[in-house]
Amino acid sequence: MSKTCCYCAEIMRKPLEGIKCSYCVECLKFFESFNTVNMLIEKQEEYLSREKLSQISNADDLLDKSISNLKNKHSTTWFSFVKKNNDAVSNEMKTVKKTLDTVNDNKERENNIVLFNLSESEFVSKDRNIVMSLLKSLAGDAFNINNVLAVSRQGRKSDKICRPVIVRFSDATFKLLILRASFKIK
Repeated sequence: MSKTCCYCAEIMRKPLEGIKCSYCVECLKFFESFNTVNMLIEKQEEYLSREKLSQISNADDLLDKSISNLKNKHSTTWFSFVKKNNDAVSNEMKTVKKTLDTVNDNKERENNIVLFNLSESEFVSKDRNIVMSLLKSLAGDAFNINNVLAVSRQGRKSDKICRPVIVRFSDATFKLLILRASFKIK
């Protein structure tokens, strides 16, 4: 009974015993040298893969350093940018606050009138009574004591100068009523 080599498909003269698939002697030598070459290739691939891993690790370290440097540079740049813009916003807020204070101050003064050359008395209550009687005579029936918020003199008291009186009203309508009737004062 003749057997065929599983690899080279030649008829074998001496079949090998104990092997289900039979190979010729030349194929077995080839396989033996092939296994040796295959082991050398595997060792070479293993060495190359280790070398590639170390190169990748070095590249990874270099990339980490570059990213760290970029983060530091970016954070300092970002910090200076934010600080610069924060200063600009702060200055703008100060300007807006000054403008709002000026507008609010003007709005408060809008309801005031100033009376000049009103003789000064020793007591504040007497000045207030004089101003109230003057306002009542000008406004007539429309006068309401709740419309007058404050009566005060401006500046420091002095014997030489007659200080002006500031009258603060609750709204501008009563102030306009008094100003329209001011022609009656002589």
